[in-house]
Amino acid sequence: MKRYVVRANEKFLFSSFERPLISALLGPRRVGKTTLLEYYMSLDPEKKWVRLNMDVLGQRNRVTNEELELMIEQAALQKIGGPKKLWVFIDEAQKCPELFDQVKLIYDTHKDTDHIKFLLTGSAHLNLHQLTAESLAGRVELLNLREFNLREMAHLQHQELSLPFSDVFDVIFNTQNIDGLKDIFSHMRPFQNVLQTSLNNQLVWGGLPEVLEEPSEQYRLKYLGDYLQTYLEKDIRSIDAIGDLHLYQNLMKICAELTGSVRDDKKIMDALHCSRNTLLKYRDYLLATLQYVELFPYITSSVKRLVKSPKGYMINNGLVS
Repeated sequence: MKRYVVRANEKFLFSSFERPLISALLGPRRVGKTTLLEYYMSLDPEKKWVRLNMDVLGQRNRVTNEELELMIEQAALQKIGGPKKLWVFIDEAQKCPELFDQVKLIYDTHKDTDHIKFLLTGSAHLNLHQLTAESLAGRVELLNLREFNLREMAHLQHQELSLPFSDVFDVIFNTQNIDGLKDIFSHMRPFQNVLQTSLNNQLVWGGLPEVLEEPSEQYRLKYLGDYLQTYLEKDIRSIDAIGDLHLYQNLMKICAELTGSVRDDKKIMDALHCSRNTLLKYRDYLLATLQYVELFPYITSSVKRLVKSPKGYMINNGLVS
């Protein structure tokens, strides 16, 4: 297993994994979803674990042939409902549209007896390929994992540090006493230089852990180039609705250049020479693959908020750079 860095929200995630619902951990490529699940598995090796990966063509084909239940039982060497509860970890779940109906059927059959727990990971929203994820409504708990934040980056570079995990915003909103803020700032003071270095790195290179571990700018640039190419060739090329990969890549470049700006659809359409429908469709896939996010202005009226243009942000600063 790769060296594990404690994630800021891992206590919340781990407690969610213990709940009887299906757990779906979503996040962009390479943010550490699989590493986090492997670490969680290592905490309790006595559990009966079954691990599947929808990146593996053979496994994906078997699921397509409606053999998920048989695969689980063969891997576990017992029937579902046998002597031990089964914990089933399925990586890259969004790669196999046929998976979700079978997960639903198995879950519904055994939900009252708690014989099986599903943990799914995906680098895109579960409805990316028009999957039947809506069939999991009321059964699935959607969880998110982001790139490394400043505290996690500092831990990655300086394993010996014992950075406090108190959050400034938690203190602001949960205390009426200014002493709470003074205490947290006092505790963080020794780490000021380390956190400033982490901030500088994140602003330029983003928070992908493998980028941060690369020894030089040259290798970091190569990693980000390979990351972008893999995203386009594996994730986007597999989407039938994306008919022009070059246009999609140009949209990414424009969104990176306009990161933090109010969205201007006419300006983008003029630059891409495309229709509004094409722009909306392609941008929806940027959102669905968790590479891009839009923030609407904070206005108490929902109607007024939605008619205003949002600001758009490419999530990964390394790709923006």
